[in-house]
Amino acid sequence: MMKLSFDPYMVFKSSKTPAGLYARQKWLGESHDRRWKKDFDETVEKLIAEQANDGSWHQSEVETIGRLFGLHLTVRETFPRIEAALKWLMNKIDLQSGEHQHGIGSYPTTENLDGLPFICSRPDMFLIGATLFLATIFGQLKHHRCTLNIQGA
Repeated sequence: MMKLSFDPYMVFKSSKTPAGLYARQKWLGESHDRRWKKDFDETVEKLIAEQANDGSWHQSEVETIGRLFGLHLTVRETFPRIEAALKWLMNKIDLQSGEHQHGIGSYPTTENLDGLPFICSRPDMFLIGATLFLATIFGQLKHHRCTLNIQGA
């Protein structure tokens, strides 16, 4: 067995990022710590701040996807604001026709995907893939926009 000279989890010890909070909760066992709860509440509040009534953040698919992924790492469960954001994203895609809509400023770049489990790709493929991923992790795959109607299957 190899001994490490330092604890690799300590990089997360005071992190307030969604990934850091996840690590602190799951790997460092801090979920009952007052400081973790305060950091968690602050981060979740920042993630949901400025959400529009339509469910998006600034009418940007990339930002909305990023915020939803952050909420997945922190809150872990769906709630009405998450559902509204997913609905907004799902209304941008139609797997039946292959049509999609994406707004200006919603193009995935290396910079705006930093910290997300997605790669820079064509906007339509990014939007469809990320939306289906988020719909899956938040239990929304039964939405009519997330299903393919395959003839003869």
